[in-house]
Amino acid sequence: MTFAIPLSGLALVVSGEDSLLAAHVTAHVVFFIALALHIGLMLKHQLVDRDHLLRRIL
Repeated sequence: MTFAIPLSGLALVVSGEDSLLAAHVTAHVVFFIALALHIGLMLKHQLVDRDHLLRRIL
């Protein structure tokens, strides 16, 4: 995922094809879903489970 957004953006700019816009936007959506999932799970561990996982991570 780290390389999918920049590479799809570069391909979009270089080729100028609007068909690659869908791949670029999809890469962004997948990234933000993964980010939200990670933050949500961290909050679950901190606030619901109270297992102090955040303290161990930091």
